[in-house]
Amino acid sequence: MNLGIIGQAAALFAVTNIDDILVLALFFAQGAGHPVPRPAAAGPGRQGRRPGMAAPS
Repeated sequence: MNLGIIGQAAALFAVTNIDDILVLALFFAQGAGHPVPRPAAAGPGRQGRRPGMAAPS
C-alpha cells in the first residue's frame, strides 16, 4: 500500500469525526434553551386515580 493513500484515509477519517462533533454540538446547543417539560408529580389525592382504574379501597 502507498503511504499517501493511508495518510489521505487517516485525514478524511479525522475530518469526518470533527464534522460529526460540530453537528452534535449544534444539536445540543439548540436544545439547551428549550427544557423538556416534565409531567406533574402525583399528589396525595391523585394516587391510583387513573382513567379506567377503580379507586383503591
